[in-house]
Amino acid sequence: MGKLEAALAAFEKDRDIEAFVQSGAILDQNDLQSHIDTLTPDARTKFMAVLQDLQTELSAYIARVSGEQKAIKAQLDGAVQSTKACLKYGSTQTLAPKGAKRPTED
Repeated sequence: MGKLEAALAAFEKDRDIEAFVQSGAILDQNDLQSHIDTLTPDARTKFMAVLQDLQTELSAYIARVSGEQKAIKAQLDGAVQSTKACLKYGSTQTLAPKGAKRPTED
């Protein structure tokens, strides 16, 4: 729980979800429940609120990263299509790759 507690404390302080994700803390349900069982009612309420905030931030982070991933995939797909079009055009124009000799007509 030490690594998770430190990551949760840092998240509670600055709300930096990327830092939390990079911390490598693992949210194991059994460990969390065991820890919650040891807390006083006030501490339990505070801890649960932090976990709820963390869940909300993680959901937003996942949505943002998924959107970025889709945008990058679209850019890569566009680049691949452009490359294929250029190669196809080059082959129809008997263009050779840089450094290669062009075919000569006899």
